Amino acid sequence: MTEFRPPRPAGGAPGPRKPQGIPPRPGHPPTARRPGAPASSPPRMVPPPANFNNKLVWIGAGAAALLVIVAAAIIFSGGSSASKEPVAVQPPPPPPKIVPKPPPPAPAPPPAPPPAPPPPVVPQDPLALKKTELAQKAKLQREEGARKLDEARKEVALDLENEKKQAEEFSRRFADLRLDVRLTSGATHKQALVTGFTSDELQLKTVERGPVTVPWNMVMPDSTLAAATHVYRSSTADEQVALARFLVDRRMWKDAQAALHKAKALDPDKERMAEDFDEAAGSLITGKGLFQGALRTTPPSGLRLTYDFSDPAQGEDFYGPGEGIKVEGGKLTLEGKERPFWRIGDPELEFGDELEFEAKASVEGFLLLLFQVRPGTQPCVLESGPEGTLLKRGNNAKKFTELARNDKAILKGEQKIRLVVSRKKITFRIGDKTALSYDDSGGEAEPHGCFCVGVAGGKAVLSGPLVLGGLVNPDYMRKRIGTVEMGARRVVNQDLAEVRELNEREMANVILGGNSDGVSADAFIPTCLEIKDIPDYENIKLLISGRGVKEPEKTEKAFETLLKEKPEFPSIWYLRGIRHLNHYELGEAREKFAKAIELFPDFYEARYQMALSWWYAREFDQALDAGRKVLEIRPDYANGHVLMGQMRFAVDKKTSEEADRDFRVAEKLHADSGQMLQERRRVRMLTRGPRDLGCIYEHESPNYRIITDISAERARWYASQLEVVRGNYLDAFKKWYKGDPRPKPRIAIFNTREAFYTYTELCSTSRRENLLGFFDPANNELVLFEDLDLGETLHTLYHEAFHHFASAMLKFPPYWWNEGIAEYMGAVKLDPEGKSVKERAMILTGRLSNMKTAFRIGYVRSFEQIINYTPGEFYGGWVGFHYAQAWTMIHFFYEYEGGKYRPLIEQYFDELYNGKTQRQAYDAVFKGKAEELERQWREFAQKLKPPGTPQ
Repeated sequence: MTEFRPPRPAGGAPGPRKPQGIPPRPGHPPTARRPGAPASSPPRMVPPPANFNNKLVWIGAGAAALLVIVAAAIIFSGGSSASKEPVAVQPPPPPPKIVPKPPPPAPAPPPAPPPAPPPPVVPQDPLALKKTELAQKAKLQREEGARKLDEARKEVALDLENEKKQAEEFSRRFADLRLDVRLTSGATHKQALVTGFTSDELQLKTVERGPVTVPWNMVMPDSTLAAATHVYRSSTADEQVALARFLVDRRMWKDAQAALHKAKALDPDKERMAEDFDEAAGSLITGKGLFQGALRTTPPSGLRLTYDFSDPAQGEDFYGPGEGIKVEGGKLTLEGKERPFWRIGDPELEFGDELEFEAKASVEGFLLLLFQVRPGTQPCVLESGPEGTLLKRGNNAKKFTELARNDKAILKGEQKIRLVVSRKKITFRIGDKTALSYDDSGGEAEPHGCFCVGVAGGKAVLSGPLVLGGLVNPDYMRKRIGTVEMGARRVVNQDLAEVRELNEREMANVILGGNSDGVSADAFIPTCLEIKDIPDYENIKLLISGRGVKEPEKTEKAFETLLKEKPEFPSIWYLRGIRHLNHYELGEAREKFAKAIELFPDFYEARYQMALSWWYAREFDQALDAGRKVLEIRPDYANGHVLMGQMRFAVDKKTSEEADRDFRVAEKLHADSGQMLQERRRVRMLTRGPRDLGCIYEHESPNYRIITDISAERARWYASQLEVVRGNYLDAFKKWYKGDPRPKPRIAIFNTREAFYTYTELCSTSRRENLLGFFDPANNELVLFEDLDLGETLHTLYHEAFHHFASAMLKFPPYWWNEGIAEYMGAVKLDPEGKSVKERAMILTGRLSNMKTAFRIGYVRSFEQIINYTPGEFYGGWVGFHYAQAWTMIHFFYEYEGGKYRPLIEQYFDELYNGKTQRQAYDAVFKGKAEELERQWREFAQKLKPPGTPQ
């Protein structure tokens, strides 16, 4: 056992080791020590031992006595007789020093009183402690956020300065460059002078239209490459890398690869970059690897798969029954009697508004082509074989809805087939002839789904090349292809951070306004929730964010339970507020967000959602103020800066530069770069208007400003038509219309569908290919295109113009009324001179046809249901049937028995005008009457006939 030694004193040798006192054993008092005698006290007489010699004692005593007598004689004689000198007398010895006894020890002090007992511990409220903790944390986050915001603003200022220098440099390079610039719309700007070049757009001076600015996603790849190689024309390795980076952003992978290999030849140090790009982008360049077929992608979300069936492995891209499918000899053979089908590509590959399929086919029985396939809906099915061609909804041999049929369009022998779905139009060709064409105007708002191929009652043989392509879900592109693309982008841009795919829970958190870990108020989870509650809470977030849960009814019940049993949890009120916001129940949403903020004042995400509620109500000033409060609490909240840019521009269209900076700052704070590019592009496009797309003809009337690419005469004609129809609006609503303080609306009328779709894509996040036109209240703009049927164009114009007119009376009308009344008020016809309304309340043939179909298949909503529909409910599902029912209901209220129920629908509008909610107005006017009204409406609507039909 090692002995512990205390450290030696500094500066000296170790002293003698002192014995340690031995502590008393427990339960025994220490042994008392007797104090030692003083050192100067006389010695004690010790008795002799028992065997001591007495004779020696007596001899000793006698000698001593003799010495005494001699000494006394000397003393008394006065000296010796020889010297006669006096003898010195020795002083007597001092008396013995007596050391006083030590004083008795002082009495021991009385024992200290026992310490006072500690005050009783008052338990603190854990919720209060958590709030204090989070308040301190929020303060630190504000300070850190302010620092990050300052850095972001400095970076934006530097970017703007660099862009300005680049623009000046590009202007010098483009001094004499003229190009034929081909656009994706099919148009070409012949020998256009290139005046500017940025990462977002190409600036041109055209012969026919003057200056135009064209986003890169509108420019064909060959024209893009021609312009880019002129900009990056220096024969240096760094310039070639810059060209490659630009081409990668355009998804021009093969051209980017060529630029990198040129850079490698100029500078051996670029060899590693070129090799890394070859590896990362290999599947994008060759089209192999992600699928068994060859893949080609086109911006923004186009995908094309090609199968030549030279390899049996290509059959792995056809998902379905394991039996009945075979790939060999360059052919795909499908067999089955019970209508088997196989999904092409992968189970998650969904095509949207555009789809193309082509192959060579021979069939015994029927070839099945299924599209818009997704759970919960009836797919479109095209059946073609020796007995003709049929288009229907529903893959059931007996129960389906027939859409179109051509018994003469037979598929016999091996023939080339081609199916094209473009927006709502479906075209099927056999050989070089159109076998079937159908306009699905009564279909869903956004048709999308998987594509499948199958067979019924026999065998189908498909020969390569089989081609399937179209626009796909951007989320799919990001998930399946975007990861590969990011690897290629990272090679040429080392500043890109590592990208991690978010799981469903993390994605839900982001959708709900937080980061991938959740919203800030989720810090209350350990305090407010029990462990058993946490899975329910996570499912509630998935449900509200639209990510989906396995048992939605169970989750809804858990939502209600937590709201009732955990009212102190801020996040549960926040989620309820978002639920109301998603249903456009704005007052209820604000009430819930206010409750969440009351419980947690630094809940910046709740304040952000509160601002959104004002935006949805088109109260842009209040939304802007609310957005400022968000950033006071969390200066670096990216969503807050996005909102500031959007609302700043909505309030004042002259603030486009400030809004652009807001979006740039948000991107620096890690907002989605693609979304920020879109927002900046939207602001630029709305500021400049559709002029860049060729709308150079303008006309301003007393109430409208028309801009078009057709002709100056057409602009004046449309304006005059609108002014007459507006008088009809005023006649119907003179009791409620009090004028409009807004500027005159801008009405853009394009000559072609493609120009309309392109403009809407640049001004929003989609091409809106399911629409004929729209009114944007945030920007006070109507947009449409001139159809081949001029009557249809005018009806669309009058419909959208009424939306603008109504928005001056109601900011947020119920959706059934808003669309139904716009259809009704737009169903007018002017006299030949265009000076007065000749016909009103015309029957809309297309809407009536949809309504008849809805009656036949049982897709009819009760009055209470459709009158109280949310936007998601009205504009989702089979929206064509919703429009049809809304129009026939309005037509019924105004026209039944000479206007019998017109006072009722006007009372309904009056309730809304005076501030009642959608539900309150229904209860005040229709409750208790709806069932009888619905019965009469059904009879009325089923008797309606198209114009020109004998009564």
